[in-house]
Amino acid sequence: MGIGHLDRLARIRGLLTARDRYGAATAKLACFGAAGFTDELRERARRNPEIVLIGAADLYP
Repeated sequence: MGIGHLDRLARIRGLLTARDRYGAATAKLACFGAAGFTDELRERARRNPEIVLIGAADLYP
C-alpha cells in the first residue's frame, strides 16, 4: 500500500467535507494493509497524526 491509496482517501475526505458531511473534516485517513506499506507512506504517517496505518500484525498479534 502506498501514497496513491492515501491520496485517494484524502480526495474522498475532501469531497465529503465540501458536502458538509458530519465528521468528514476531522476524519482520520486509515489504511489497512496485510502486505505492508511503502517507506514513503510510513514516513508520511509518522509525521501526520491524521494518518493511521493498520497492518496484519496490529489485527492479529
